[in-house]
Amino acid sequence: MREIKFRGYNEGWHYGYYIRESRANINGTKFITLHDCQIVDYIVYSDEKGFNIVEVEPNTVGQYTGRKDINGKEIYENKDLLT
Repeated sequence: MREIKFRGYNEGWHYGYYIRESRANINGTKFITLHDCQIVDYIVYSDEKGFNIVEVEPNTVGQYTGRKDINGKEIYENKDLLT
């Protein structure tokens, strides 16, 4: 079974669960469009210091493929960033 986890970059790589949030400044408006929203991407993980939520650059988010390269490094999908 494939392990579900993601990575994203913000002053270093962060690995864990992925959350995408849309923020809107509604100001009493009943209807909003996608153009009224700001999309924000997060990686959520825990470590010895506790629970962490890190905002990451959207074009760096990739999902773990469940495979490793010949050096044992995990391979992540990402159409925009190949590292």
